[in-house]
Amino acid sequence: MTMASVRELERNRIRQMKPDIVAGYRAEITFLTEMFNCESVKQVDKTFTQIDRKVILERTWFTDPLIKPSFSSIGRAVGTGEIVHLLQKLRKSVETIAVKSSDLSRDWLKSIVNSVRSENGRISILSSLDNNFKVFDIAKDPRRKKWNPEIKLGNLRVTLRHGIDGIIENNLVVANSESCLLQNQLLHRVLKNPLAGEGNLAIEIKPEKDQTKMGIHVHSIMKLTILNDNLAKIISIRY
Repeated sequence: MTMASVRELERNRIRQMKPDIVAGYRAEITFLTEMFNCESVKQVDKTFTQIDRKVILERTWFTDPLIKPSFSSIGRAVGTGEIVHLLQKLRKSVETIAVKSSDLSRDWLKSIVNSVRSENGRISILSSLDNNFKVFDIAKDPRRKKWNPEIKLGNLRVTLRHGIDGIIENNLVVANSESCLLQNQLLHRVLKNPLAGEGNLAIEIKPEKDQTKMGIHVHSIMKLTILNDNLAKIISIRY
C-alpha cells in the first residue's frame, strides 16, 4: 500500500470507530433505560458522575488492511461502568432482603413485587442470566412452559431482565420504574440511532507519544437519583 492509501484507511477506520463504540455502549445500557425513568439533559453539574475508559491500541489496528477491527467492546466497558455505579448506589439506598433459595416461591415473589407497585410504574426484576431462568421457573404461571420475559404475578405484569453475571451475582433487583431517575447527556440520541453521532459519549482518539500506538478515551456523564427508595428492593439469595 502507498503512504496515501494507508492514511486514507486510517481516516476511514477512525470514522467507523465512533458508531461502533456507540453501538456497543447502547447494547449494554438499553435495559437500564427500559427499567427506570430517564431524562436527557443538556447541562450537568457536580452531582453527575463521569464514567470513563481509556485503551491504547497498536496503530496497525487502523492501518493494516488484514486486520478487521471491532471497537464495540470499548463502548460496552463504559456501559458496564454505568451499571456498576447504578448497583452501588442502589445497594446504599434501598432495602436488602436475604432469602434462602429454597424459600423462593411464586407467592413470595408476588409479595415483594406488590410492595414496590405504584399506579403508573413498570416493574422489573433484574438478575444474572442463570437466576433469570430460575426466577422464571418459580414465578411463571404453571400452565405456561415457554420462556417469556413478561410474567404475570397476580394482577401485575413484571419484566425479567438480566445484567452482567459477575456484577449482579446472586442478587435480584426488584424495581419500579418510578423508583429512580436516570439522567444522561443526550441519551435519547444514542438510543434512537447509534449512527446519528456520539450521543452522550465523548470519544477522543489521538496518537500516543509512542507513534506506533493510538489512545482512545471514551466517557459518559450520568446521574442516578433515587426518587423513592420504597419502590425498589434488592434480594440477596443464599444458596
